[in-house]
Amino acid sequence: MKVAILHTTKFEGETQEQLLRRSERQINAFHSAGMEVSVTQTFGFNDEEMAAACQGADVLYCNGNPVIDRYVIERCPKLKIIQRSGIGVNSIDLDAAAEHGIPAMNVVGYCIEELAVHSTAMILANMRTLTFYDRELRAGKWPKGKGRVPPRVSELTVGLYGLGGSGRLMARIWGAGFGCRIIACDPYLTPEQASEAGAKLVDFDSLCRESDVISIHVPLNAETTHAFDERAFSLMKPGCIIANVARGAIIDERAMCEALRSGRIMAALDTFEEEPLPSESPLLEMSDRTVLTPHSAYCGTEASKTLIHIACALPVKALQENIYYRPYIANSAVIPHLEARGCVIRNELLE
Repeated sequence: MKVAILHTTKFEGETQEQLLRRSERQINAFHSAGMEVSVTQTFGFNDEEMAAACQGADVLYCNGNPVIDRYVIERCPKLKIIQRSGIGVNSIDLDAAAEHGIPAMNVVGYCIEELAVHSTAMILANMRTLTFYDRELRAGKWPKGKGRVPPRVSELTVGLYGLGGSGRLMARIWGAGFGCRIIACDPYLTPEQASEAGAKLVDFDSLCRESDVISIHVPLNAETTHAFDERAFSLMKPGCIIANVARGAIIDERAMCEALRSGRIMAALDTFEEEPLPSESPLLEMSDRTVLTPHSAYCGTEASKTLIHIACALPVKALQENIYYRPYIANSAVIPHLEARGCVIRNELLE
């Protein structure tokens, strides 16, 4: 069995030897299971180059967001599993994979706490103008009380776009912790379920109109792409802070930049429509209204250990024991194909 580890996170000047060291824990895990491993930096690859990097692989281990589309899938006849080392699967053609009987698996829930804490930290840094004070002090100035005058946190309404794992923790931090009013937009929950999570369920327009802070906690798909567009920003309160630790394309960046320029809103962003963020991005010129981090909200010592353990264990369990875990299968349409092949489908999370 062969595993192709595909990286799209690129570090300037990184050699192949350094890339292998970065993948050491994954390589060791798969070697221990008797699998052959290749490691390729696929940043900027086109379809043909990606298909070539995947040739002969039984498992594609996707670190970052390599594009595994129909073209690639149909040119990998041995392919049995696509494994994302992370949560988002927007770079994988889930329908094409299911049609070919290939489960696309991710690692749900491994960094719930990290995402909620990072979003909270960015929002507070923006609200309290911490980055402004830090920059001014380092420049030899003493701008006492010269940043934006912040509101009292306990009097805010915090809106959550998505009330899954990290969204629920945000509800606890800002609701039970800071005493804020919590509202949430999540079409997959009932009002009773939202209430149990500490939030009042509202529609999208109400979320935009009523929130002093909006934090995004949904996957990127056809429903959520550019959900926050020009119209959504026009509904927001003056001074609203929008935070995104999910996927950049959930926000229409052009529309957001216009709202930022007008002074209507502020932003705390960990993800962007184009990554790495281009040097000419207007967001970089708006340091007085934005706090930006480089898609790093998932980072954490414990989260990293959990991620690598599960992302390596899932394909090994599948190929060697014929066991699949439903919560990690992103393209659920493939499950009947797996059951027809006699695979065991378990409903619990992998320990």
